[in-house]
Amino acid sequence: MESRLKILVVDPDKSERDLLQTTLGEMGLDPVCLADGREAAERIKVEKFDGIFLDWNLPGLTGKRLIRRIRNSPSNSKVPLGVMAEKSSRAMWPKRVSKGWPSCLPSPSTRRDCVSCWKPASRRWRRSSGATAGLP
Repeated sequence: MESRLKILVVDPDKSERDLLQTTLGEMGLDPVCLADGREAAERIKVEKFDGIFLDWNLPGLTGKRLIRRIRNSPSNSKVPLGVMAEKSSRAMWPKRVSKGWPSCLPSPSTRRDCVSCWKPASRRWRRSSGATAGLP
């Protein structure tokens, strides 16, 4: 039996979490959804994820600080990241992505946004890890 890729979703907005859970599940992935940055930081210490979507404006721990923790995590430092940000925050994102920051996903998101953000990130991850199972 082929294992599904485990994707962490961190967003305080329940409708966003539900959308990502449904969309990623339909893509054959295994989403783990959380609403708080601190809880996510604790999970990345003890669990390995294959990808992470997180909101930039999180309660408990900001998106920027959570990204630092992810990148310093022995088991999650190289996972593909998709950051969800409102339109006002997205204007500065292309410059950051070119400097190695993660992909940016609009908030609120659509199914199409999720797929278009995940696919390029998953291809980069597949090339760097040699993995192929469960990737859309």
